[in-house]
Amino acid sequence: MAEVKRFNCPSCGAALELQVNENALNCAYCGSTVSIPQELRETAVTVSPEARRWIKISIWGFVILMIITFVVPFLCSMCAMIAGIGGSVLPFFLK
Repeated sequence: MAEVKRFNCPSCGAALELQVNENALNCAYCGSTVSIPQELRETAVTVSPEARRWIKISIWGFVILMIITFVVPFLCSMCAMIAGIGGSVLPFFLK
């Protein structure tokens, strides 16, 4: 959740709340308009569906790698050996 920045109206001193992607504020009490400087503005960052997909793939790949690396050796030593060989050879076949 985005942090709400608080300012005071220069005309009457009332509290003003700056939301994301706003360039100016209107005072509810005196009606004056306050322009927000560029360095104080925040913009919401949107992530494309393609980037979101690759983030999910990366996270699940990491989870699976950790399971193969740390959980499988405790369950079966032969499975651990096969997984270790596969894990060391697999990167050479990926592009």
